[in-house]
Amino acid sequence: MLIKAHGILLGTAGLALIVAGCSGGGTSSQDVADFKKACDKEMTVPAGFCDCIADTANEQLSDKQFEFLLAAIEQDEAETALLRSQMNFTELTEASMFMLNGTQDCAAKYDVDMDE
Repeated sequence: MLIKAHGILLGTAGLALIVAGCSGGGTSSQDVADFKKACDKEMTVPAGFCDCIADTANEQLSDKQFEFLLAAIEQDEAETALLRSQMNFTELTEASMFMLNGTQDCAAKYDVDMDE
């Protein structure tokens, strides 16, 4: 089954990110769980896809970048703005590029079409 998730994924997080050294792996387990829950709530994707994205983001992004993505997915505009103000251009760009490119392995694994 092919599921189109690109619009939803970018609609909830990407637009906030585009306005805007990865050292991930230190994000709290609660933040990772919250990320998975928010992704599952906001996206219609196969089981496991959001786990894959959350785990990959945790590995590839800094704590602040991960928190920024979580706030964007949760559509928490105040938290997103606060975190954006605390991040430099490179950090924002890396977070944006993760949402555009870093999700591709998970999409392929779970047969999610990220192009539409």
